Amino acid sequence: MEAYNDNASQIAHERRKTEIVSLISLELSKPVTLKEKLNNILYFLDNIFGLKHTMLLLPDGEEHLTVFASRGFGEKGLGAKIKFGQGVIGVVAARKKKLRLNNISWQKQYIHKVAEEPIHIIELPGLPNAESQVAIPLLADEKLIAVLSAESEDLNFFDVEDEEFLMTLSQIIGLSIQNTQIVEGLEATVKERTHHLELQKQMLQQANSSKDRLFSIISHDLRSPVAALQSVSKLMHYYINSGDMSSAIKTAERVAKSTQGLHMMLDKLLAWSLTQTGDIKIEQVQVDIVTLLKEVLEVYEDAISSKNIICNFNAPGFSAMVTSDMNACFTIFHNIISNAVKFSFEKGVISINLHPENTYLKVTISDTGTGIPEDKINDILSNPVNVSSKGTANEKGTGVGLAASFYMAKRVGATIDISSSPGAGTTVSVNFPV
Repeated sequence: MEAYNDNASQIAHERRKTEIVSLISLELSKPVTLKEKLNNILYFLDNIFGLKHTMLLLPDGEEHLTVFASRGFGEKGLGAKIKFGQGVIGVVAARKKKLRLNNISWQKQYIHKVAEEPIHIIELPGLPNAESQVAIPLLADEKLIAVLSAESEDLNFFDVEDEEFLMTLSQIIGLSIQNTQIVEGLEATVKERTHHLELQKQMLQQANSSKDRLFSIISHDLRSPVAALQSVSKLMHYYINSGDMSSAIKTAERVAKSTQGLHMMLDKLLAWSLTQTGDIKIEQVQVDIVTLLKEVLEVYEDAISSKNIICNFNAPGFSAMVTSDMNACFTIFHNIISNAVKFSFEKGVISINLHPENTYLKVTISDTGTGIPEDKINDILSNPVNVSSKGTANEKGTGVGLAASFYMAKRVGATIDISSSPGAGTTVSVNFPV
């Protein structure tokens, strides 16, 4: 009968172990964060084995262990590090074998007595009056995943059978921690790659936006001189048909000059466009504003002549050199002068003046044309592309001109001021830092 009772007790004990293994396996299979999993492990060990003071340390490379979770010590020691081979835990990590200590207080006293040098105190969670400690390596495929350390104030708290059972559970716990680390690593990788793809998407969108802006600027810059050239060509055709060869020859000379100016501008725009692989690039160089203004005026010479516009521009008696981007400056003045010509009336006046200030060069371009309503100026300042308006000679537009000038001015550190009202003309001032 006694043997029967022993067998029944043993069967019940083994059944309890199986239940514990099943319970822990089920709980550890739940998808939680690594921190939650480590805390859950210590919680189960407390409830099942009564381990009130425990901690889990994970390898930090091949030289150190770091405390990632603890129970019974509060937040004390979390993040603390210990070298492989140092102390009970470090030895367990290095050897991958469990280690148990009893009579810890007596051993500490003995070590202090025989030590010739001060004992290095490791700042880990721990009981000040601990009498027993067990440290168990948690392995997965012979790889150290973590070290479990438990302490007690009792002299012989840890039962050998419990230790052996903990060693059995260590394989399950080690694999669970490893799986969570793998999942979190994959999630971090996916998150990082998703973030990288999002950045690439934003860069592509920015590049496409910049390309759209670039093509809008180029098409706008080409539209006006080509339209003027087309108008002069029709005029030359008229003179030829009417037999006025003298006027036809003069007009042909104008066409040749306009074509040369257009060719020069086209070369600049194409050379500039080839350098733009992302957002519009700026190359700071010395720019002669007077020379640049003359080149732009040559492009619009026929348009100015066809409207009998008086253009007042004389080279100033001082240096008009600024540090800026050549193509950006060309775009700024090209669009401002284009609008001045476009919205000037027959026999109107365009005046260009340069004024040196303390820290900048002010270039003022005024016309006596139609002027711009205040709400239209606000639209120009707030929108990247504006609604186009026809010129006084019914010239077509794209609504890009002044918006492009503002954009390019901002890129080179210049500012643009507009003063205008309907019927009173427009004054545009470009301020370049010097």
